[in-house]
Amino acid sequence: MSGWASRLLRQGSLYAVANLTMKGAGFLLALIYLNPAYLSQEAFGIWGTLDAAAKVIVPLLGLGLVTGVLRFWADPELEDQREALATTALAATAGLALAGGAVMLVGAEWIAAGLLGDEAPPGAAHLVRLVGALVAFRTVTAVPQSLLRIRERPGVFVVAVGGEMVVLVAGTVYLLVVRGMGLEGVVLAHVAAAGLSALVLTAGALWTGRAEVRPDLLGKLVRFGLPLAAAGVASLLLNLGDRFLLLRITDAATTAVYDWSGRLGSLLYLVVISSFNLAFSVLGVKSLKGDATQTALHQSVFRHFIVITGFLALGLSLAAFDLTRWISPEPAYLGAETLVAPIAAGYLLYGVYFLMVNVLFVADRTRTVAVLLVGATALNVALNVALIPTLGPMGAALATVVSYGALVAFTARTVAREAATRFDWSILARVLGLGAALWALGHLSVDWPLAARVGWRMLAVALYVPGAVALGLYRWAEVREGLARVLVWRRSR
Repeated sequence: MSGWASRLLRQGSLYAVANLTMKGAGFLLALIYLNPAYLSQEAFGIWGTLDAAAKVIVPLLGLGLVTGVLRFWADPELEDQREALATTALAATAGLALAGGAVMLVGAEWIAAGLLGDEAPPGAAHLVRLVGALVAFRTVTAVPQSLLRIRERPGVFVVAVGGEMVVLVAGTVYLLVVRGMGLEGVVLAHVAAAGLSALVLTAGALWTGRAEVRPDLLGKLVRFGLPLAAAGVASLLLNLGDRFLLLRITDAATTAVYDWSGRLGSLLYLVVISSFNLAFSVLGVKSLKGDATQTALHQSVFRHFIVITGFLALGLSLAAFDLTRWISPEPAYLGAETLVAPIAAGYLLYGVYFLMVNVLFVADRTRTVAVLLVGATALNVALNVALIPTLGPMGAALATVVSYGALVAFTARTVAREAATRFDWSILARVLGLGAALWALGHLSVDWPLAARVGWRMLAVALYVPGAVALGLYRWAEVREGLARVLVWRRSR
């Protein structure tokens, strides 16, 4: 196994542990959130919208400085200024976080009315103020988290994430189960966990580096990162904007079902896509060595990533129904059965986008990245407005798949012009076709008894491997060789 591949596998695996920790905490929280005794379906829908808003605001406040640090950290000409880059970005994001939190504090009434409309619960402005604190803490945390990635210290990253999740789960149990604080308790628990994480990680970043703030470096970071602020917001709106539209067009209860489906689908994102991106956004940039045409690693990873992620997306989609039955006593959430599959397919496409996009970062095409994401987001909004009134949450899910597909297509076209790189897109088509056919086969069992349904769906998932071989995605020899390499790698750890 090559050095790059070994590092990608090792670091990606550790980041997957961090993301599994987050998702494990998420499932523990779901046992509370999806139980009407502690949180109503409508309140969960409101929380999904507030959480989505927080996730969208954070990159807007960050101005793309985190990605700027990653880009210039790999620049040989700035090797002796790396620590100054880090502390400059940290100081800037801290100031921006305070400013953003202050705006949400002062404008809470208007924000609550604009965001939640007629679905706003009593005390909505107070909830927005708490979300303002959450936004500030998450904004500050972004820089020290990125430094752990840049320094290739995924183990410390795992510990930091684990600590935050412990505080979040403990706080939620106390505030919702013991104190019965409902939606306010949900937000308070997230604020406490994010605040502690920001304090510890920021202290660690300042402890390990020289506390030097350089205005000239800040200018360089802002010039590079400012287009990425728009790109970051567009990216998250592409992921989460449908919650806002669903709440406006339908109601909080419908939004809750879709939000739960999105959280199930995000298991694929957290465990695979995000873990891959956390490692590949660093190693992919380093492998290019400042030359956007050196894409051998990207082309090598392309097939394996799509085939493996397609397999996991199928398994997750067919497990969604019984996972939801186990977690929630509320039957309305079983609507996730048909929603998770298109959402997971969208995340697979998003992962393909991540694989290609750092070629554009190295070529300093951040404005192009912003244009691509803003265009895909505009398409997503238009499709949501057109489809949700007739198809409901399924319209939002289908809009997501089409929008991600358009993003991948136009990004691939841009990368081909920039780096003369061609990928075999028939691989993606074959994987999506195989996954759709096997999901439809598994879905036939939705009304069967539990044991029969689970057995049938396990068979449908198992058929993916021979199906991949039959479609020419892999040869049996490659499957055996890949398993052998993984076993050798694990023994060497």
